[in-house]
Amino acid sequence: MSSPEKRTTHAPANVVMGTYATSRSPDQGVRIAYDKEILRNGWLLVDTWVPALILCSAYVSTVKVFLPRYMKDRPPLDIMSFIRAFNLFQVLANFWFAIQVGRRTYFGGSFSWLCQGVMGRDDPVTLDLLRLLYVYIWVRVVDLLDTVFFGLRHKWTHVSTLNVSHHCIVLLFGVYGVRHGADSHMTLVVLVNQCVHVIMFTYYFFASFGDRFRKYLTWKRYLTGIQLAQFFVLGVHSVLPLVFPCPGLPAMHSIVAISSMTFFFIMFARFYVQTYGGVKQELSKIPVSFGCKLLVENKSL
Repeated sequence: MSSPEKRTTHAPANVVMGTYATSRSPDQGVRIAYDKEILRNGWLLVDTWVPALILCSAYVSTVKVFLPRYMKDRPPLDIMSFIRAFNLFQVLANFWFAIQVGRRTYFGGSFSWLCQGVMGRDDPVTLDLLRLLYVYIWVRVVDLLDTVFFGLRHKWTHVSTLNVSHHCIVLLFGVYGVRHGADSHMTLVVLVNQCVHVIMFTYYFFASFGDRFRKYLTWKRYLTGIQLAQFFVLGVHSVLPLVFPCPGLPAMHSIVAISSMTFFFIMFARFYVQTYGGVKQELSKIPVSFGCKLLVENKSL
């Protein structure tokens, strides 16, 4: 086995602990990315799909059904202090995780920018990365409170289908990654998204103070632009293993990433044009994939 300092950038032909196939066929290689012993040690949300699906179902039911009914005859709550604490937590957490993930992979690790196969499960450095990404899933669970806060403040236009579906898809994407090989080409998706979240929640934190910082926050429209750039770059990056040979990386990983990035790029692009392009009436006539309807006041991520 290679030492952590000299690990290869691709998975070996036969990974014993992960039983990971190296075929690029979409129907192969999608297996649990670590041995069963780790699952028995309590990796909640990733040992099976059931907890994550239940959590997403409960989240959607809460923000779309139960919370609107509960708040119907009640005044909006003044929870700005909680929101500021929440935004600050997101900034610090995403910043810390971005540094930790970066130094283990592309900046200090041995990850390839063009083709990174799933690492061997007997590598302690790889298991350390998986544990780190697993803990980060819980940061995204906390992120679900973002929509709950909108409802408690009667900001119902923010509880859009895009906002809700985005939170669920990102959470399920994280579960898929840890289960099936986040220590691979998919890691860049997580790393870039963490950096984007640092920028976005920094804006939201200062915006929560109202007029005090308003004159410094004239770049709101660029937040969506950053998101669009993120989805485009990550989408192209995910296509590379399908175009060029990439040993040790199942094609399903690229397919999942490309589907997610394409969906969000289309949705966010439409939102950007609606909000800043001045063609809202014409654009509203265009059917949107999956029946999502973006609202001008939507705050995504």
